[in-house]
Amino acid sequence: MVSEGKRLAKKRQNKVRRQRMKGGSLTGAEFYEVKDYYGWRCAYCGAQSTRPGWSPPNPVKLHEDHVVPLSTGGRHDATNVVPCCATCNARKADLSLLMWLHRDGGDPKPVRNRRERHHDGR
Repeated sequence: MVSEGKRLAKKRQNKVRRQRMKGGSLTGAEFYEVKDYYGWRCAYCGAQSTRPGWSPPNPVKLHEDHVVPLSTGGRHDATNVVPCCATCNARKADLSLLMWLHRDGGDPKPVRNRRERHHDGR
């Protein structure tokens, strides 16, 4: 039986290998900009993360989620990555955004659109 530590190490190793094979690269600075674009919130549920100079009451850690999964040909770059909380990331797994929303009966309400509506006064 494989230990949990070895299983997680192999999973990380496979992810890095897939990223290299698919091309693209996302730097820490680029992911910082992506999180800033989304207002330091989960792109799917809106859960708030800590941002520089401010911390909400119950912050979540934001993970990189590939809108088009690496396993189905998505790239590891800023055009295919959104910030998401661990819960949404685990629920979406390796599904595309549309497949996940269809499976869960979701209605896409990106945080960015809600933020823009708020600033427009609508």
